[in-house]
Amino acid sequence: MPPHLITLWSILRAAADPWTCAVWLRSPQPALGDRSVADWIAEGNPHDTALALARADAQRWAA
Repeated sequence: MPPHLITLWSILRAAADPWTCAVWLRSPQPALGDRSVADWIAEGNPHDTALALARADAQRWAA
């Protein structure tokens, strides 16, 4: 698994259960043109964008 995916998973898991994290990875994201984060990364797009989305949602979940 690429290191940035481990980082992404760690960010999400700090705030949610594994199922929620898995669903989040496969759900369409408006900020990514309605592509899932998994598809975004697989297409070779910048992982920093996905990490920023993960951080924002994890912070919101933890509140």
